[in-house]
Amino acid sequence: MALRALVLAARDFLPPPEEEQPCRDKLEAHRYRVIRRGDIVFVQIEDDDEFCGLKYLSLDTGARYAISTDGRILRRIIGAEPEGTEIPDGGMEPDPIAPSPAPPAVADGGSPDAPEDSPDSGTVQ
Repeated sequence: MALRALVLAARDFLPPPEEEQPCRDKLEAHRYRVIRRGDIVFVQIEDDDEFCGLKYLSLDTGARYAISTDGRILRRIIGAEPEGTEIPDGGMEPDPIAPSPAPPAVADGGSPDAPEDSPDSGTVQ
């Protein structure tokens, strides 16, 4: 099952192989870590910069997957996505959060906390 999850994650993360493929898009140009916990297999894919002869560390690359033992991708985090990002089933983005209600307005445009006899926003009395 671990090998199956690894192959699934790699196929999801990397583009399909081609004859003229950049080094960074090859299976061999990555390091893989696999851990199974119960019915979930966790796969981490990281760039192997040395394989492509790069001298500098890549940032915001790689991916992390949680894959069920029946072969479904339960969670995918690509690059530097925040871990708290949740997308409901079907890949639909959640509805935007409704704005909070505005504070009560005062008919004369003044502050609701100001005393009634206070000047109104610089108006000369």
